Amino acid sequence: FLTNLPMIPQELSPLYLNNGMPPLGLGFLGSHLEKNGHQIYIHDNQIEPELFEERVSDFKPDFIAVSVVSVFYVQ
Repeated sequence: FLTNLPMIPQELSPLYLNNGMPPLGLGFLGSHLEKNGHQIYIHDNQIEPELFEERVSDFKPDFIAVSVVSVFYVQ
């Protein structure tokens, strides 16, 4: 089960990022796992955050991988 974090509303975050892109990193990871015999499910939490618990309950994953983006870095 692969997912990303739900989007923080723009009014709550001065660092609001919404590029409208699907979680490509999860797609790459999911493709590799699938090619190696694993059953995967990718849930886009930025589009359907209200369905996260239901999807996890239905899929019953052995593990959940979460993709996180940070705008902070060390120079």
